[in-house]
Amino acid sequence: MKKTIILIFGGFILTSCGGTDSANVAEDSFEADCSCDEVVKNDGKYYLSGLHNDGDRTTFGELFTGTCGTFNGANELLEKAEYSNGFILSKKEWKEVDGELFQVLDMTYDNNKNKEGYILKLERTQGFLYPIEYREFKDRQDVSHYYMQNGYGKTVLSGDLGDGFFEAPCKLEGYDATPSSMYTFLTCIEKENLPKFFIKDYNSDKSYATDSKSNKKASSKNSTDDVVQKEVENNNDNAQKSTEYYKISDPDGYSNLRKTPNGEIIKKVYDKEQFEVIGEESNHKKVKLSDGTIGYIHSSRVVRK
Repeated sequence: MKKTIILIFGGFILTSCGGTDSANVAEDSFEADCSCDEVVKNDGKYYLSGLHNDGDRTTFGELFTGTCGTFNGANELLEKAEYSNGFILSKKEWKEVDGELFQVLDMTYDNNKNKEGYILKLERTQGFLYPIEYREFKDRQDVSHYYMQNGYGKTVLSGDLGDGFFEAPCKLEGYDATPSSMYTFLTCIEKENLPKFFIKDYNSDKSYATDSKSNKKASSKNSTDDVVQKEVENNNDNAQKSTEYYKISDPDGYSNLRKTPNGEIIKKVYDKEQFEVIGEESNHKKVKLSDGTIGYIHSSRVVRK
């Protein structure tokens, strides 16, 4: 039984399982045998399977050979993949942010292992969207990568682009980033010319960019103390204006705080607690609790206070 998804200039036609429905398709269109939601992995191989109404998978079907596609509400392609007898051959994915698509995966595979291509992880913090991890593969080898990590109140970027370990000279100090400090940090990293690195600014008020340029042009008669004091005041003002608090909405009265998305559980967060959302990754909100603890909670359990 075959389900066909045909993408034609941004739109799609969905035909039901069975039958021999066909359509005249342009050479640059994408035709898929099913939705990627119906392709599931079990015991190291991929099968064609159905889904219950609540999203739980049914029993596994046959080893999958063919193509799958996933689309958003605007009929734009978010995911496409090709399989042969239960093995994935290639896959591409796009992440949708405020109606704009960003490609985060372009990979070919060998025996279900990454063979050639790249993987990109994005994060949105203080109105900026940017990569926090990049990995490139060639001949099944990780040949180039970089990633951001936070430790002891300091965020740094390091990696290996094929010529040895490096650490960017840019550092984000403290746990409470502001638009101004994020702008300084990200624009510093941008100068490193890292593969696939970009900055998308969603802030309506971009005064921090003007302030940063003005500070560089300040005359020598302004003392260092004056410049530092102004920067501290601006950061405090921005923090006060941008801080929003959130809480848990869960029938159980609590939700798990995890070290990484779907990772190790750190603690339980109860619905009477309030916290800040400082980022987002893989359908999880990156949150900061009142005691300073930082972790991830599934986005479906987080609401504004």
